[in-house]
Amino acid sequence: MSTINVRGGSTSSLAEVDNNGLRTRRNSEWDVALDAGLAFSWSSATYDYTAIDTVCYVQNNSGKYDLKIKRIFITGDTESQFIVHSSKGVTIGEGAQGAAIVGVNLNRGSARLATSLATARSDEEGNTQSTAYLGKVVTGILAAAGVVDIDLEGALVLPNDHDVGVDLTTNGAACNVTIWGYFVPIS
Repeated sequence: MSTINVRGGSTSSLAEVDNNGLRTRRNSEWDVALDAGLAFSWSSATYDYTAIDTVCYVQNNSGKYDLKIKRIFITGDTESQFIVHSSKGVTIGEGAQGAAIVGVNLNRGSARLATSLATARSDEEGNTQSTAYLGKVVTGILAAAGVVDIDLEGALVLPNDHDVGVDLTTNGAACNVTIWGYFVPIS
C-alpha cells in the first residue's frame, strides 16, 4: 500500500495513512512562523570580549507582534558562566560600543518582512542589567571550546520594548552567540 498525505493550509493538521495506520501532526507555532516569513536569526560575530559584555542582544520593537525566543546557541574559547537575561526598556550597545546585528529571515523565499521588527547588537559594555541580573532567565557554564544549545521552544515571550541578552562573566578571546526567534501577532 502506498502512503497518502492529507494537508490543509500551512496552519492545519497533517494526516498520513499507510498500511501501518493513521498518523496526524499539527504544525507548531515555529513551523507556522517559518512558513509566514516571521522567523529570524541574530548572530554576533566572533570577537574578543571582556567580562560581563552582552555578546548578543535582541529587543522587540513591534507593537503588533510578540517576539518568542526559540533557541540560543553559545560558543566560546574560554570557560565562563553565561547568563541569559531579559529586561524592559533598556537600550544597550548604542554609541561607541554595540555593533549592529542584522536579523536574517529564516524563510529565504519570504518577502513578508524584509527586515526584522527587532533591534540587535553585540559587544556591549555598559549594560546596567549585567551587575544584578534581575531578569535572569537561564544560567550555566560554557566549557572552553564548548557549545551550549538552549532550546526555549518559544517559552520566553518578548512584548514590545522587551529584550533578551547573553552575557559571559569572564574574559575571552573569541565568542559567538546566535538567537533564533519568531514573531506572532498579538491576540
